Amino acid sequence: MGEVSSVDLGLVKRDGQPPAYFAHAASVGLNVDFAKLATRASVRARLGRLTYLAAAAYAVREQTSFRCALEHDGVVEELALRQLAVISAPVIGGSLGLNIRGPFPDDHRLDVLAVGNVPPWTLFRAGVFLLLGIKRPVAGVRAMHVDSLVVESRHPLALALDGELDGSLPGQFETVPGAVRVITPVARSCRTR
Repeated sequence: MGEVSSVDLGLVKRDGQPPAYFAHAASVGLNVDFAKLATRASVRARLGRLTYLAAAAYAVREQTSFRCALEHDGVVEELALRQLAVISAPVIGGSLGLNIRGPFPDDHRLDVLAVGNVPPWTLFRAGVFLLLGIKRPVAGVRAMHVDSLVVESRHPLALALDGELDGSLPGQFETVPGAVRVITPVARSCRTR
């Protein structure tokens, strides 16, 4: 048994392309390089369970920074980044269940993770903190909570939606509140004895 809940979707609008929806995350940078290798059937057949590890190592080794402008909350920022993720769900990271959002999962806003041109060990450290639920800033890694986000770039930026390659940016991101209805487990309260 479960409860019927409404879930937000993310939406990206790009000139000359139909609007595209995503349930978890849209990303540019490291995750796109990861997806290019991890989604190839030939690589998965050859590497099996090691595919994701190999794809992650490839992405960190091969990825260079990109320049873009982020417009949100009336501010425009020019940034050099290694990774940009626009997240519509409170949990990312698949089975890792990385929760990046605070106590307001139903506020119909987007979470944005912008990772600057930082060394790989800093990326690893940020990932460990996120995995362990440690809320500590890491130099070069920013988390934002926005109503909408416009991403501009002089050069097309390859885009992945929910881990699948899907064209490029520039574009505008927003949420579609309550776009999907799903059955979720009934919340249970913990009792102390």
